[in-house]
Amino acid sequence: MVLPGALCEGVLCFGQHADSDDCDEFDYAGVAADLFAAVFAKLSVTGLAIASDLGIAANALAIASLLHIRGMVSFGGLKWKELGKATLVGAVSGGLSYEVMRTVALNGSRRGDIFALALAR
Repeated sequence: MVLPGALCEGVLCFGQHADSDDCDEFDYAGVAADLFAAVFAKLSVTGLAIASDLGIAANALAIASLLHIRGMVSFGGLKWKELGKATLVGAVSGGLSYEVMRTVALNGSRRGDIFALALAR
């Protein structure tokens, strides 16, 4: 989550203040750490995985935007139908995995974890 903000700030500052330090400094790492801490407090380790996935998606969108702005890759040339299908499948599988995770209780023992992994419980 740090990279998209820094990239966008770099794009915004590039044209006007390329040689100066006039761009406002913003603590992207602090914001990301606060977000991860809040999600961890609410959803435990599952929240960290969700926050990480959102950060990866934000980085990919930021890089794609920068490539489009620089004229290196056009958004029009992307296969949006395929990207939409992949996003839908990922969202459905993530939701189903989350529901399975909620129904399988872990008790901390090795035997219990093996049963949980095998969905025998």
